[in-house]
Amino acid sequence: MDPTVLSDTCQEFDGIKYYISRKYYKTWGRRKRGDGPRDLLHVKVWEHANGSVPEGFHIHHKNRDTSDNRLVNLECLSPAEHIEEHRPELVPLATVWHRSDEGRKWHREHALKVAKTIQPVNKPCAECGASFQTKANRSNVRFCQQNCKQRAFNRRNPSYKRLGLSERRQSP
Repeated sequence: MDPTVLSDTCQEFDGIKYYISRKYYKTWGRRKRGDGPRDLLHVKVWEHANGSVPEGFHIHHKNRDTSDNRLVNLECLSPAEHIEEHRPELVPLATVWHRSDEGRKWHREHALKVAKTIQPVNKPCAECGASFQTKANRSNVRFCQQNCKQRAFNRRNPSYKRLGLSERRQSP
């Protein structure tokens, strides 16, 4: 059973009128707390034909027209499948947002929040054995300071020719 289109802003399904609200058709009035998206027309149409939507899954409009709530235009997708379906539309938008002042501001604030939660970790230096603290949660943080990193590099690469200051000035 498909909804009946009453106007550009109203569709009826199973005796209930649904009105456009932003992108989707929803029931008129207040939604009870905890109901979630079950008052969305496309979800009601899917559930009427197929039973409950599995937890966490999305009902997707195949032709991307959110006013087309016919059953043949609806499919149930996992969140990963749904994101993959919309990726070509989302990537350019995400790129623009990340470059915007709003996107940069959000990332700055988010980075500060995350940085406050990171606890320092004690690690032994791979060169001198001294214990040092780092907040970097990477396995490649192995040295307590740049001098130890350079000593380890020189030991692993004995034939590497280091140029002295006077030789660097003479090089073309």
